[in-house]
Amino acid sequence: MIFKSVQSRQLGLIVTIVSGFFILVVFYQGPLLNPNTTFFAAGGDGLKDYYNTVYYVTHDSTVFHSKSMNYPHGEHIFYTGNQPSISFILKFIHNDIADISDKIVGILNLTMLISLILGAVFLYLLFVHFKLPVFYSVIISIGITFLSPQLARMPGHFSLSYVFAIPAMLYLIAKFDQRNRYYISIIIGLFILWALGTHIYMLGFHASIVVFYWFWKFAFVNGSIKSKENYFHLALQFIIPLAVFFSINLLTDHITDRTAYPWGFLYYRAYPESIFLPIGKSYGQFLYQFSNFKHIDWEGFAYVGLTATLGFFTAVVLFFKYLFQLKINRILNPAENNILNIFFWASFFTLLYSFGLPFIIGGLDRLVHYIGPLKQMRGIARFSWLFFYVINIYVFYHIWNLKDRGLNKYIWYALVITATTFLYYDAYLNVKFWSKFVDNRIPALTDHKNETEENQWYHMIDSRDYQAAIPIPYFHIGSENTWIEAECGITKPTYIVSWKTGLPTMGVKLSRTSISQSYENIELFIEPYRRPAILDKLIPGKSFLIITRDDCTNIPQIQQKLIDSSIALYQSTEFSLYECPWDSLVSVHDNLFYAIFSELNKKDLFEHGSYLSDHTVMNFQIENFSENPGDNYYLLPGSFTGKLRKGNWIYHKDIPEMKIDEDYIISFWVNGLHKDLFMRSHLELQLRDSLNHGHDEWRSQLFRIAKVFDGDWVLIEMNFSFKNSGDMIRWRITNNDLRKSDYTVNHVLVRPAHTNIYRKENGWFMKNNRFYIP
Repeated sequence: MIFKSVQSRQLGLIVTIVSGFFILVVFYQGPLLNPNTTFFAAGGDGLKDYYNTVYYVTHDSTVFHSKSMNYPHGEHIFYTGNQPSISFILKFIHNDIADISDKIVGILNLTMLISLILGAVFLYLLFVHFKLPVFYSVIISIGITFLSPQLARMPGHFSLSYVFAIPAMLYLIAKFDQRNRYYISIIIGLFILWALGTHIYMLGFHASIVVFYWFWKFAFVNGSIKSKENYFHLALQFIIPLAVFFSINLLTDHITDRTAYPWGFLYYRAYPESIFLPIGKSYGQFLYQFSNFKHIDWEGFAYVGLTATLGFFTAVVLFFKYLFQLKINRILNPAENNILNIFFWASFFTLLYSFGLPFIIGGLDRLVHYIGPLKQMRGIARFSWLFFYVINIYVFYHIWNLKDRGLNKYIWYALVITATTFLYYDAYLNVKFWSKFVDNRIPALTDHKNETEENQWYHMIDSRDYQAAIPIPYFHIGSENTWIEAECGITKPTYIVSWKTGLPTMGVKLSRTSISQSYENIELFIEPYRRPAILDKLIPGKSFLIITRDDCTNIPQIQQKLIDSSIALYQSTEFSLYECPWDSLVSVHDNLFYAIFSELNKKDLFEHGSYLSDHTVMNFQIENFSENPGDNYYLLPGSFTGKLRKGNWIYHKDIPEMKIDEDYIISFWVNGLHKDLFMRSHLELQLRDSLNHGHDEWRSQLFRIAKVFDGDWVLIEMNFSFKNSGDMIRWRITNNDLRKSDYTVNHVLVRPAHTNIYRKENGWFMKNNRFYIP
């Protein structure tokens, strides 16, 4: 019989490895043959991970801190995406054994590819552990490996692409359950430490398995909860590794204002259709007749395959059958294999969690605030990956064992062949689709001697002359409180220049960046106002290297002024380099101050009470809340305090000289810049007609319309236009995640966009709600 033709487990292991390698040769030939010159990603998070890893290994001098981005602060290595568990080893080799700077990319690539083979190996070992035939175990393990949703991570999220991570933990727990040995517990603990040093989600996957295993054992195995030995095993496997990791993090990371509420917890979730339907597959095109599936983010897809889908819903039917028959034991033990039962229920509950349950049930979204560190893992769809592996193991385990339940031999043969064919077809579609994204070339980065024409810029500058690189347009992504997206393709040249020169960059594309550090950096690149505090943390007198693209047309004014006051060093179609002297960086803020002061003294202005404008009649409105003097205000006494939960409305009516369909601006100062989540609050502005009926509305998050900062105060501006002659305005600030918090508003100005409003007092002068202090 063909299923008995291979008897040796060792031979089966070899066949698994060889088969996995053969598939790699077929689909990943480019990276295999040219690992050092192939990039799994030519942009996005993937290129960022290459850059941060290479920078850390070759340029950083400390173990737990990287200066690659967020200059002058830098960032803790756990928040850079450069896989500390690998980077630590590479850094040791590079510093103490041999120069591997030209091999780091290749090592990362091969590590990801080898993880596919290791994934097949651990699945094979698990099937053999479950006493399935060697030949069958080889075939199924290969199929499941290349169907894995983790293949989709290779073009971007390198630290999530290690296919072996979940199967290996399943195998280790299965072996521990069989033998109950301390050395296995130590291996599990070390594996969890590796996971923690790779990506926090790896801990999530492993914790789901280990914690549920012990929960099941303590709950359903007699005497387990009284056994001291079990607690030692639990400590070795989970508690000690966790304590070691968080102790290291506590001792080496001194940032105290990282966000506790990353965005997207209930957005990056899975859906039943993204798990069980062949969306995007050739044989699933008919599904688009019923839905376009645009409600599913790409993060949410983890298709288990047609065989596993049919097998799962068969199990669901049996579940209700046993429930009707009150066979509770059959319900709790669907696999007739104790450890597989544990895996099944662990994966099923993590699947429900990946759907956003229970939080998506009406009114329960508030529970997200009470799950502690779990909310840091916002990509909850990834928790469906455990279900992917377990349901495939469960289904193919049962398909084989149907031969012992009286199923007709020929029907069983047909079922095995059909199920395996479906598995391999789904795996083929998966690996064929994702493998085409990982064969990229970036000649500028593989020219290590900088001999090509595109790298001649390297010989035109001396990196020692500069303290850091400034990307323009400036980008800042990572605080989860404010976002400045990278535009004009500026990230790639930024990485290239920093990679080759070792210059840190002020740009940020990291994770959970300090909120205060974020605003310090951003203040330097937005509209000049107060002297940026970050200037005191830079090296006085030392220049910066500006990286920009001359074909970029949407550079903010302040950043364009930096370029205009800099010295051109190199220009090409890919990027240009400028030397920005220290004085230019500092003076751009001072110059604006003097320009406005001169404007105030020389321009023909018209008095309107205590204010001036460049319009002959008063066509603006000021609300300074003078009836509420209080102590909490910006510069002028008077403020309004509202509740973010209720979003108290503030009304403005009888706007002088109101014009229909002209561009107006409402601006105000609000307190709370450094409060976590506050800048993700929404400003809602609504027009009401003479009958107090609402019609036109504008809505924006505060960080998108913030103009200048001053301490914890921020100036907000929103453009709008009146539609009817009797219109009045009402507006409010809301934040469903900060329902118990207040907000304080000071000095509201409503004006036509083409009219400038001034005020001058002893010690300060104002233009359009900006208060300048000599």
